[in-house]
Order: sequence, then structure tokens, then C-alpha cells
Amino acid sequence: MANKNKVEFGLKNVHIATEKTPGTWNVPKAIPGAVSFTPDVESDGLEFYADDSVYYSEETESLVKGEMEMALFPDWFLGDVLGYKKTSDGGTAQILGAKKKKFILIFEGDGDKNKNRYMYLNCGAGALKEDFKTNEKGKTIKVQKISITVEGINVGTDNDRVVKLKYASDDTAYATLFTKAPAFGDVTLSPIVEA
Repeated sequence: MANKNKVEFGLKNVHIATEKTPGTWNVPKAIPGAVSFTPDVESDGLEFYADDSVYYSEETESLVKGEMEMALFPDWFLGDVLGYKKTSDGGTAQILGAKKKKFILIFEGDGDKNKNRYMYLNCGAGALKEDFKTNEKGKTIKVQKISITVEGINVGTDNDRVVKLKYASDDTAYATLFTKAPAFGDVTLSPIVEA
């Protein structure tokens, strides 16, 4: 569906679908408390000079990296994705060098006409970042952050590397993004044409 929105805003209903086996995913789980997600496409420029000028140039996109900020990441996320473990006396242990699990990040945003849902594919998480500060005149709300690297997956007959999918509220997959394990075996790609 064509985007009907003039503006988009908000971030809510964050879900994570962890990797079951390479290329297959579990049913998404909710992570309440979304504050922000800031994805950024990294690109590299190539310029070749000849005849005293730029003879050839091209931009290549390499990765999508970003930061996810949440009120608190739940224990299941710390264990399942970041490799934390429970101690015998009830504590939560951060393990240096722990094996981390890939995941698909799914969330929802609003718009002036319709809602949209987004999927960032085959993500890897960095270490959990926290700030501890003293309270001054009132309470200071602490948030947690992780860096995210989006590797994407190959889709379609041309094996295009897809890093992000966006679905409007009347798109076929929109209704099941939070309730069904993501699968991309039957997904095909075609050019976007003006309606």
C-alpha cells in the first residue's frame, strides 16, 4: 500500500523475534517501555580521479546501525538475547564474551492517516548501557540502551539484502507481525510504482 501519511510519529509495541535456527525465527515477544530507536545507514563513498577530475564515483551502503533506548529491558531479553545468567542466590549475572542471539526487531509508529509497523531483520545487540546518577531535587528516571547492528536477510530471486520492512495498517502481513513467527521464504520483491 502507498503511504497515506503526511507525518509519522511515536514508537510503541516493541517486539523481538529471536533466532530459532539460522534463518528461522521464534514468535515475537513484547518489550514494554520503548523510549527511542535511532537507525542509521552507514555508507562509503568511492571517487576515482582521472583527467584532473572525478572520473567515476559511487556510494555504497554497508550496514544499518542504531541504538535502542528502553525504560528497562526485561530479564528474558537479557538472558535470551544478551546471554545473561541467573545465579544460584537469585542474582542476574552479565557474562563477558557471552554468545548472543540474533533477532528481528518489530515495532509500531503512528501517522496522521494510518499506523505503520516496522521490522529490522537479522539484528545483533551490543552490550547493555546504563547510567547511574544521584537524585538531585527529584527522581531521575534511568533508561537502558543497547547498540543494534542490522545485517538483513536475502529475499527474493535476486537475493536482495533486505534490512527493513514497513507495513501500513491495510497491508496483508500487518495484523500478524506481533503474533506469528516471521518467515520470508515466499516473499518476493517488485519495483515500487506510482499509483
